[in-house]
Amino acid sequence: MSIGMLNKYRIIHELTRTQNGQLLLAQHTETGQRVVLKTPLFQTDSEFSLEEQLARFRRESDIHLYLHHDSIVPALEFFEDNGRPFLVTAYCPYPTLRRLHEQGVRFSPLEALNIVQQLCQALHAIHEQGVIHRDIQPENILITEEKKVFLMDFGCARKVFAPNITQEKCLQGKLCIQGTLYYMSPEQLLGQTDLDFRTDVFSLGVILYQLLTARLPFDGNSLQDMVQNLLANEQPPAIRDTNPYVPLSLEYMVFQTLRKDPDYRTPTARKLALEIEALLDDPALYEAEARWQLDQANARDLAQQYSLYALQKDAYHLPALQLLGALFREREAWDKAQSCYQRILERYPEEADAHFYLGEIDSHFQNYAAASYRYEQACQLNPQDRDYRLALARVLSRRSRQYQAVEHLQALIEQNPDWVKPYAELAGIYYSEAQKEAALAYYQKAAEIAPHDPEVLYPLAALQHELGHYFQAQESYEALRVVDPHNTQVCHNLANLYYLLDELGESRTLLEELLASHQRPRSPEWEMTYRLLAFVYTRLNLHEEAVEMYKYTILCQPDNLENYLYLAASYRDQLQLQLAISTLNYVAELPLGREEAVVYFLLARAYYEQGKEKEAIEALEKCLTCHRTLPQSMAWQAEEDIAELQARLLARRRNKARNSRIAPFRQRAGQSHARQSTMNILSFPGSRDRVV
Repeated sequence: MSIGMLNKYRIIHELTRTQNGQLLLAQHTETGQRVVLKTPLFQTDSEFSLEEQLARFRRESDIHLYLHHDSIVPALEFFEDNGRPFLVTAYCPYPTLRRLHEQGVRFSPLEALNIVQQLCQALHAIHEQGVIHRDIQPENILITEEKKVFLMDFGCARKVFAPNITQEKCLQGKLCIQGTLYYMSPEQLLGQTDLDFRTDVFSLGVILYQLLTARLPFDGNSLQDMVQNLLANEQPPAIRDTNPYVPLSLEYMVFQTLRKDPDYRTPTARKLALEIEALLDDPALYEAEARWQLDQANARDLAQQYSLYALQKDAYHLPALQLLGALFREREAWDKAQSCYQRILERYPEEADAHFYLGEIDSHFQNYAAASYRYEQACQLNPQDRDYRLALARVLSRRSRQYQAVEHLQALIEQNPDWVKPYAELAGIYYSEAQKEAALAYYQKAAEIAPHDPEVLYPLAALQHELGHYFQAQESYEALRVVDPHNTQVCHNLANLYYLLDELGESRTLLEELLASHQRPRSPEWEMTYRLLAFVYTRLNLHEEAVEMYKYTILCQPDNLENYLYLAASYRDQLQLQLAISTLNYVAELPLGREEAVVYFLLARAYYEQGKEKEAIEALEKCLTCHRTLPQSMAWQAEEDIAELQARLLARRRNKARNSRIAPFRQRAGQSHARQSTMNILSFPGSRDRVV
């Protein structure tokens, strides 16, 4: 059909074309409404005559025009043009369920039930009119973004007491769409003629099964395998094996719709809708929905909302309380989490997890005595749970009961020799007790068990670093970089290690790459990295670069006076004494705190090196007034320096006074000497002549 006018409709373009028919998008010339024109494509090689094919399309059109429901695509009118029939339906530009399946769209339990419930309502309306659809499949179901459903395509529909057209004939020409067969009931597939509404219920069951599992209940590598599975197997694979979020009550309901014998199957779409309605009162459904939203969609707000719905149905529903408690803990809503676990214990006092998580909450608030009691309760209820005992050991350690903690950890090691956590925990305890070699041994054992675990490698490397085992620390840091190449702390520590090993080039390269990869950051945590690079530059006699790095430390931590002192020292190294003095004078105007005495002492040194003894003495005198921050050794040095500088100034003043007193005599003596010299010069030849 070419684009143009047809009756009172303007053809826009073709939507789809199959072996049996054609769908055209059109627009009503008067109202502007967009519609779909459906017309058959008559097959000359069909078992149906042209008259039978035309009659069949008219019957489909009559049935569709006869049916009205919110979940059925509206049929607007039927007309013929030059003997060719057209059915006009509303234009619903929504994807089919089949398209959504192909796109990998997954449906939550509630979404699946909502879709099937709408289909039940549509089918109930159809069945009330004595019509069986007989082709309920994803290709005939449209779904909006809001999950509203529209049922379409009544090409296989018939009235219950109308003359029968067998399913084989009905589907003739559609067998290329083999997907239709996967949704047929056994009686429909066997070609029985006395079909009733239960055949549509079976198809609904297949739809629901697929919505919940993203697979067909009766499948196979070939059409023959599928038919064999459908006819031979009592029931399909368990839904919960594929989708653990489906509650048992929902799985049972689906299997009832898929019973092979229609007499044992859910009898009507209305009955299925009522069962769904009853299922909506099951708290397990909302808890399952909450877990699905959390795990599949990462929608924590919805997960919390559905958990609360479950508790509205049953205030002591254990899985919902457990999930809600976990969500509250994750959000650090500690009071609400505590309420959930306390409610669990009201009904289930032997629920070990509830005791454990109450202990976790108490531990978070450093209420270690209460936490210890909770962990002990959990251990008594489930002594085989190693996490409970590990938590108990940790809290005992925090209560300074190291001996008991060590006992628990050593017992855990005996029971779980390949579990890394008790080794690491023991290492931490020995480190806190200043038994660093013992701590190192346990960290090394932990690293043997988990050689790629950053939580083990990092403290091992740091302790090796601290103990001066530099080459072993280097190996550990480099292993860490393989596991976690973007860990900035590891890169910093490795660069520091290179610095200590005098591998200044390696240290410089690593630090420069690290800072460049983060676009020269200016946040506080980067202060020490800039400072370390400044140290490296200083050792390499790159003083200008060192000054730049110290300026970055100030940008990172403008309140840290040490950074200004390092900058001033770097200026002194370059003999830029005035810049050093300006920096120190700026610092002296800030709230100095514990650096007060040091600032004035360094300022005095800078003045002295510049030859300004008077200013140096003033700075040293201010240093001596800093009683709260002045070390005794610095006080002694300052007093000695003041005495020496004052002595120098006094000597200089005396010399100046002496020079001023003898200056006139020097001046007269100079004049006489000048005259004498002149006379000698002038009289020298005569004198010489006289001598001669």
